[in-house]
Amino acid sequence: ERRVELIGGATRSELITGLNAGAKSYIADLWNFTSGDAWSIRRAHRSLERAAKLDLAFLDPYEGRVRVNPNTTTRLMVVPRPLHALESSVMLDDEPVPAAFYDLAMLAVHCGPSLIERQGGLYLVLRDTHGHMEARLWAKLFDAVEEKLEFPRGSIRATVMLDSVAAALEAEEILFELVHHGAGLSISPQ
Repeated sequence: ERRVELIGGATRSELITGLNAGAKSYIADLWNFTSGDAWSIRRAHRSLERAAKLDLAFLDPYEGRVRVNPNTTTRLMVVPRPLHALESSVMLDDEPVPAAFYDLAMLAVHCGPSLIERQGGLYLVLRDTHGHMEARLWAKLFDAVEEKLEFPRGSIRATVMLDSVAAALEAEEILFELVHHGAGLSISPQ
């Protein structure tokens, strides 16, 4: 199968351009292409929510009002921030929560129902996954979120980007841990 996947940020203009480009998938990266401050992350999540519903527009100074094509077949995928990053705006026992947990919760609650209906699942790309134990943690998180939100099992799917030697050596084990949630592996060119 020949695929074209675009990767970019999660601003309104980037999401609309990505979803209207005609690619197989648009990958909105909350880690590398989005500013890490709390305001930008909240704004990105709001834009993702509206993009999931195909109800997103912005005012371009040259083209005027630009909207996401309501008939787009481009799949929306999201790269949550890695486990080592912290979300300082949400505290648990006076400690900031992992940004990845915050991103997963926001995506599942606000985007999950629309994306599951439109594209058959909530698709994530996991970066900085260092081995099968981390993949096991993600699988348990996905199971808990699906159960809590009453999503069908396997609605949350993850492509793991192998961007370290440790992850590459444990590729089969990572896929085994994500048995109900694995969408594939991707090699990061670095």
